[in-house]
Amino acid sequence: DDDDAVVAGTKLYENVVGETKLIRSYSHFIAISSWAFDSLLFAFQVPYRSISLILNGVVVDMDVTGMPLRRQNPSTISLTGICPEGTLLTVGVASKLTKPKGHRFVIDIVVPQLKKHPDICLVVAGEGKFRSEYMEMSQPNVAYVGKLSTGEMRTFYNEVDVFLDPTQRSDGIDLTVMESMMMGVPVVMSQVPATLDLMPGPPGHLGWTTTLTTPDSVLNILSEIKEHRDDLPAIAKRAQSHAEHHFTLNGMISAYERLFVCSTTP
Repeated sequence: DDDDAVVAGTKLYENVVGETKLIRSYSHFIAISSWAFDSLLFAFQVPYRSISLILNGVVVDMDVTGMPLRRQNPSTISLTGICPEGTLLTVGVASKLTKPKGHRFVIDIVVPQLKKHPDICLVVAGEGKFRSEYMEMSQPNVAYVGKLSTGEMRTFYNEVDVFLDPTQRSDGIDLTVMESMMMGVPVVMSQVPATLDLMPGPPGHLGWTTTLTTPDSVLNILSEIKEHRDDLPAIAKRAQSHAEHHFTLNGMISAYERLFVCSTTP
């Protein structure tokens, strides 16, 4: 009702005022996404010179030849048998099973649309609020494998054809997307501001973006992936090359080092 709306509006105003006061007490900020950078610059009026944009970096073991593990080092742990016979594409999701990570949309919209694509198998990994809903699903082409260790995640990336990131969060970048690209796995992700940091360029160049919030959007993206199934190796190679240039841990460390040197040099 109106009273609840007033209370919610007042609380939001107080939060913004509090955050603004806190922000003004710092002399420099590090934004880990363009969205965070723009929020500091335009919403909180932080001077441009007081903000640095440094994307997170990830480490993924690579063979000395430079080829991704998914092509050269098959693991003894396998996802074989989890998806039904006749599966053409295996789509993987790995994250906390929470609403901000987009799993409400996966369960309510993506899973039902997969009934129209029985040759696409969705494999879900992780722990969280929606764990029981995934475990209770009886749909043949949807499999829940629980929380995976680091070694098992390596296998997960090795064996899925496409990685799906349904997150609805705008403030940061999921490391699993970077890891997937590093491993040579094409990515489909929600249309959130971080998309521009991860996958610049037209659809199908490094991966795809979609809203994942309507049946039509999900059907369209599933159909497009199947249509370009033969192009996935080329897309994966481009994505991996992009990740190696922009998302490495050493690159992130170097950016921080340059920032600290510049900040401490008179």
